[in-house]
Amino acid sequence: MTLDLPEAAILSPKLQLEAAVAAQAAVIVELRAVIAGLQGRVAELERQLGRNASNSSRPPSADGLGKPAVPARQRRAGARRPGKQPGAPGAHLARVQDPDEVIWHTPQRCRGCGGLLVLAPVVGVEARQVLDLPEIRLRAVEHRAERRRCDCGTVTAAGFPPQARAAACYGPGVRGLACYLTVGQYLPVERAAELLGEVLGASVATGTLAAITAEGAAGWAGSPSRSARSWPGLRSRTSTRAARGWRAGCTGSIRRRIRG
Repeated sequence: MTLDLPEAAILSPKLQLEAAVAAQAAVIVELRAVIAGLQGRVAELERQLGRNASNSSRPPSADGLGKPAVPARQRRAGARRPGKQPGAPGAHLARVQDPDEVIWHTPQRCRGCGGLLVLAPVVGVEARQVLDLPEIRLRAVEHRAERRRCDCGTVTAAGFPPQARAAACYGPGVRGLACYLTVGQYLPVERAAELLGEVLGASVATGTLAAITAEGAAGWAGSPSRSARSWPGLRSRTSTRAARGWRAGCTGSIRRRIRG
């Protein structure tokens, strides 16, 4: 039995192949467009992920734990080696000849037989020195000014020294240290007051510290060898020469008091 089909429905193999190729070409064009879009998106994401403080305007804190490792600096030939250089004077903590205190440590029993060593002869001594700060505390000095009556009936009172300016006040050592902390070491007034309270037990108010600093500035600027125009720059790190000069004027007695 013969099946009669329309002639248009019967395609030759050549036409079928051409139709398949055309369909595949259209799919390829669409895929290329999709691939191009994806490649652009991947490139943008890689660019964003690769940004850090060294190649963009981002702050270093934004890098977090993912910041790139800093490359090790290559040492050039003939560069200085770390540590003490040949010919440089050495520095070490040396023992003092006359220690302030000597503490003797005596063994009580023999480590061999356990016998008492109270009357045993001393055959050797090994000494080690511990250099430490002395006990730091405020020292209260009371000044008493007498009033005496003369035979003529006049009562004359003795004068107080300049540091005894009130019934209770801080002396030149504390005042000089306050100036040294706020000016010489650039500590804020609050932190300087906290340090004086914890180390010396001196509950100095921040207003008192500010007044002491201003008083020191006035005395320093009024010196014949100093200029008041240098005072506004004392808080700047670039004015180290002026700060050192005022620091020496305000705290000249601190080192002597500590050594004493």
